[in-house]
Amino acid sequence: MNLQPTTYNLPRPSKNSLFVVGGMWLVVGFLLPLLAFAQQPFELFEPPANNTLNIASIANKLSSIANSIIPFLIGIAVVAIIWGIFRYIAAGASEEQLQASKKFIIYGIIGLFIILSFWGLVFVIATSLGIQPQ
Repeated sequence: MNLQPTTYNLPRPSKNSLFVVGGMWLVVGFLLPLLAFAQQPFELFEPPANNTLNIASIANKLSSIANSIIPFLIGIAVVAIIWGIFRYIAAGASEEQLQASKKFIIYGIIGLFIILSFWGLVFVIATSLGIQPQ
């Protein structure tokens, strides 16, 4: 009776397939919670309460749109920075991959700065017009 374990020669998954599977889990992780909000109507361009269109109502709408989109973009920028750090660690002694990883991290930091600057700009405009940011 042979009690030796059976070994299978399975192919190793490629880096591209691991990236695709990881990306799918990331998308599912971000988009699946949105299904919980599917019951509530989302009216992006509803008219102001007093039916007057002015700078304040436009700035208020811009502020509400920014406050709903920017946290998602911040999350993407942080994930990009962390991904660049992982790539930097995994690069090992390859100088070309180290440089590419450094550029990826720098671009993630620049993107995060631009996103936060836009959010701050919307906040400054809203408060200077006397609008309560939502």
